[in-house]
Amino acid sequence: MTDYKRWCLHYGQKLDNRTHDDWIKEFTKWVFGKQPPYPDRPGNPLFVHGDMKNNNQSRRMQVSIYKNDPIIVHVVGANFVKGDKDKEGNTINSDQEIKDACNAGEHEDQPGNVQFKIANEKDFTDLSSCVEQLRPEVFDFEVDGSNSDLKSWDVEMPKGPQRGAWSCQLLLLKIPEPGDYLLNFDAKCVPPFESRAEYKIDVK
Repeated sequence: MTDYKRWCLHYGQKLDNRTHDDWIKEFTKWVFGKQPPYPDRPGNPLFVHGDMKNNNQSRRMQVSIYKNDPIIVHVVGANFVKGDKDKEGNTINSDQEIKDACNAGEHEDQPGNVQFKIANEKDFTDLSSCVEQLRPEVFDFEVDGSNSDLKSWDVEMPKGPQRGAWSCQLLLLKIPEPGDYLLNFDAKCVPPFESRAEYKIDVK
């Protein structure tokens, strides 16, 4: 049986010359941007995340990528931007307050459960131990008003330039062998919500 954990990268290692901290910034650009289609050519990253509607349903996707393309799995996380309200209802005005809000939000998230296998295998391999907890790093990004996915969020995201950060659980993965794979995950976050996804990945 293939040791799929060897396909995961740990904190400090680089995937496509980017660290975990680099990839959360790329994920942020993608999830808050215009959201281009999933990869259909070599070298495009596959960003994986749970359902945004906060109805505890799985986000179900079927995608096609090429072997060794970067796969970035956002298992669960807390995101705050300048101008948001923290848990106490206070307006966030500084980088330190952004970090504090993210760290407080992290305590609402339980460790994610990530399962992976090639489609014809009977049992999944548990990749949960390969998920890395990222500390908040404040940076600037843009929220595109045409992104229809953001309308599903329970709290509306402000549009335009933002300054914010994440405390999140991130898994970096590459698949070096062609085949049909299944990647599932779930994680409990701010009660009563959960982050869940089921991805079928065709690797060419």
